[in-house]
Amino acid sequence: MLHANSNSTKVEISGAVLEFRTNASNWCQVELDVGECVLRLGAEKSDFLEPKIVHAFTSLSNSAEPEWMLSLAEEHCSLYRQNVEGKNYFFWQNARAERIWESDLVDPLDEALLQISPAVSATRRVDA
Repeated sequence: MLHANSNSTKVEISGAVLEFRTNASNWCQVELDVGECVLRLGAEKSDFLEPKIVHAFTSLSNSAEPEWMLSLAEEHCSLYRQNVEGKNYFFWQNARAERIWESDLVDPLDEALLQISPAVSATRRVDA
């Protein structure tokens, strides 16, 4: 499920909603809504963040061991993934290297769901 407008893109993954909010300065805040709470993961420039997010979620990991995918500024959370039974398994760690969220086993996502830069998001809107 995707919902995008001029400054926000939301992507559902494994029962949680990953939200990217980009301002006019191209600074992108990232939050993860896990139902009982919203985890503020951090932020980064969207032109730096978008290719890393797209790669992490649209390709299949080749590693049976956790592989680092990206780290965010401000809250200093990091995303990891690994291949389990031919599917991706993701987890976020906080600045103290504590796991704060884990996914189910998921297939790679469609790249169109993960375009988070303002120029791209402003041109499309998909209502869930």
